[in-house]
Amino acid sequence: MEYWEAIEKINNPNDAAIYCSRVLKYGKTEDGVEYDKKIWGGDFWQSFKITHENPSKEGDCDDIAVAAAALLGDNGFPPYVLFYLVEAEKKGHLVFIYKDKNNRFGTIGGSYLDTCPPGTQSIETLIRNINFSKNAKRIEYNILDLRRGNRDYVEGDWDVNLLKD
Repeated sequence: MEYWEAIEKINNPNDAAIYCSRVLKYGKTEDGVEYDKKIWGGDFWQSFKITHENPSKEGDCDDIAVAAAALLGDNGFPPYVLFYLVEAEKKGHLVFIYKDKNNRFGTIGGSYLDTCPPGTQSIETLIRNINFSKNAKRIEYNILDLRRGNRDYVEGDWDVNLLKD
């Protein structure tokens, strides 16, 4: 299946979550080095086309969040990703975030731990549930729109990282 066929076929968050957790692979290379460092030399947000056309279908959290945004973008879901840091952690994490028709937040990520169906919780509670940091005193987050800066997160060949602006 070509990347554009996946976009045409997948039309709801449940199917996108299944694709992201079963077809795509959350990447660490065989020698344990983080995927982006090994492949790109540093943090690099791949477009959906790059991730899908990679024979191993591998990426890290940002690549999978971008994939979910691309899969659902033609179905009325804005391409928003949630970047967050939890107190005492040294690096951030990224998931696709969306609202259902009842205005409840849900997320899609590279594993079942990152994927939360829509609920009534606040974003902070949602992050605690994803991250199992129920006791975290401080959470910092930002919701980013992948359309910002005219980045082609679906088919582009360049880094779509919004955190480098």
